[in-house]
Amino acid sequence: MKANKISIYRGSGCILSPHLVKVNDNEIATRKLIIATGSESAFLSIPGIDLPGVLTTDDILELKELPESLVIIGGSYVGVEFASIFNALGTKVTIVKRRPLRLEPIDEEIGRRFAQTLPRQGIEVKIGAAVKAIKRNGAVLKVVWDTPEGEQGVEGQMVLMATGRRPYSEGLGLSELGIKMNGRAIVVNEYLETNIKDVYAIGDVLGKNMLAHVASYEGEVAVDNALGRSRQADYHAVPICFFTQPEVAGVGITEREASDGGLPYKVSKFPFSASGRAIAMGKTVGMVKMICNADNGRVLGVHIMGPHASELIAEGVLAMQLGATAEDIAHTIHAHPTLPEAVRETAMGQLDGSIHFQRM
Repeated sequence: MKANKISIYRGSGCILSPHLVKVNDNEIATRKLIIATGSESAFLSIPGIDLPGVLTTDDILELKELPESLVIIGGSYVGVEFASIFNALGTKVTIVKRRPLRLEPIDEEIGRRFAQTLPRQGIEVKIGAAVKAIKRNGAVLKVVWDTPEGEQGVEGQMVLMATGRRPYSEGLGLSELGIKMNGRAIVVNEYLETNIKDVYAIGDVLGKNMLAHVASYEGEVAVDNALGRSRQADYHAVPICFFTQPEVAGVGITEREASDGGLPYKVSKFPFSASGRAIAMGKTVGMVKMICNADNGRVLGVHIMGPHASELIAEGVLAMQLGATAEDIAHTIHAHPTLPEAVRETAMGQLDGSIHFQRM
């Protein structure tokens, strides 16, 4: 940042006008302005959320010692990621969730298979629990909810509130500026411009694709437009990654979306248990699933659970971005032995069938 002559002002900022920002006692004049204030944890409105030991997803990163037990309220991607992390580190983890764990917007079949791996890892999942309170019970905290049989609960040394995030837009002076809002989220057009000339917004504060890589991409688009290079944001192929054990990733539509949309589609799958590289790594749980247009073979969606899924999904993202077909992938030479071969074998399943796996 120093090499690029970027000045940093640390403090609380507010926007005085489209061309003037105030940070503490400093007033900074600007020709263009990009708002990138991100998001904050969203809380359940229940008694006990202010008890010591009840953590946000920001707080948990500041821990100096591992808790012996951790109750996670919510099954968002952040919740299952922290469940995987702390379970691997030796903490007893329990996830408490109102509805079945789906890992949306990942394909439902992949999400269901992932949920089945959690008990085998030692992570307990309580479904149907509409949490009503968090209570102190001696040295531990107790998360409680009602059932037809009466009140139930689970105890943990600490409780993580993984109940989602919301745009952070308070205290910036947006209403005084006249910026159009949708609740807490800033409204922008396809060029990431607000309704105020020379003011742009990107990232979580838009309340849409609340992902770091999307925010980074939007930053590039906003800068291009601010510099006079007309460029529209393209969300056609956005990868979703869950850094869990095993990893989960997806791009494009799910099988249910294809079915509900009345699209002509074909599904193919390839298990990592048939991948030579996955076998050598000792990580054979999971599969690659591909949804293609049945008429022209164009890739509509790719969903993966297994080793390095967050990296393998890049092939599916590129295929969708370029409008590639399953045949394009299948006829592309993939190095052996590597994990991307599983993506190629899945694409072959859209044609005459995989070479190294055949459902009997």
